[in-house]
Amino acid sequence: MSAKFPVLEAYLNRDGSFDRGVNFAVSATTALFTGDPGTKSLSEQLEWMFSYFNRTCGLDKG
Repeated sequence: MSAKFPVLEAYLNRDGSFDRGVNFAVSATTALFTGDPGTKSLSEQLEWMFSYFNRTCGLDKG
């Protein structure tokens, strides 16, 4: 990579190392929920992100 940005592990890779960040994007993504089990919507990815932030920032009450 010419910009020297690190490759970020995918959030769905549970064995990944998130030391340098995490990638919430997935292929076959739609902006709206379609109900197709093969696609993930933007709102699902945002939920993953909020859940991750709550866990890593100590905001998760559970």
